[in-house]
Amino acid sequence: AWQRHQQSKKPAMHVRRMFQAVRTAARELNWKNFEAAVNSVIGLIIVANMICLGISMDMTNGNAWFLILLDAIFSIVFLLELIVKLCLHGWREQYCGEDAMLNLFDTSIVMIDFIQFVM
Repeated sequence: AWQRHQQSKKPAMHVRRMFQAVRTAARELNWKNFEAAVNSVIGLIIVANMICLGISMDMTNGNAWFLILLDAIFSIVFLLELIVKLCLHGWREQYCGEDAMLNLFDTSIVMIDFIQFVM
C-alpha cells in the first residue's frame, strides 16, 4: 500500500518541479518586460476574438467549420496564457496576490469558454 501511495505522488511531484523550474527561469531572466509584451499581445487576441464573434453572428451555417476552428484556436491560446501565468507567478501569487480578483475572473472566463467549447 505504501508503494502505491508513493507512486501516486510521483506525477504530482513532476508537475511541481516543472512549475518551480519555469518560475526560477522567469525570475532569473527578468520576465516582467516579457510579461508586459505578452499581455499586450493577449489584448490584441481578445480584440480579434471579439471581432470573430461579431462576424459569426451574421454568418450562415456554410462557414461554421471555420468559426469552430477559430474558436478552438482562441480557447487554446487563452488556456495557454493561463498556464504560463500560473508557471510564472505560482498558485499563491496568482490567486491570493494583489490582483487575485482579476485573476479569478480571468480564470473563470477561460474555464467557462473551454467547457463551452468542449460541450
